[in-house]
Amino acid sequence: MVKKSGRVCLLGLYPELVPINLFKIVMWNLKVIGGRGEGGHVIDRIIPLMEDGRINVKKLITHKFPLEEINKAMDTFINRTGGAIKVIINP
Repeated sequence: MVKKSGRVCLLGLYPELVPINLFKIVMWNLKVIGGRGEGGHVIDRIIPLMEDGRINVKKLITHKFPLEEINKAMDTFINRTGGAIKVIINP
């Protein structure tokens, strides 16, 4: 859903072609942008950087919840409650 003259940001990796309605993009004056998807091969490069401390992802973890509080965790993440960046759910 997007309003006229709005923006749509496409995120994710798509294994197949995705049909889009170009008529609506043109007639509604939409701006369509995409995030840069690196793909799965990047994981092989990132894990060693995390292991030796060059990338510290622990600073991004803002909230932790037990599995029993998954609904609260999801609400915190979706609504960015308390400045949530990365919400961890422990099984």
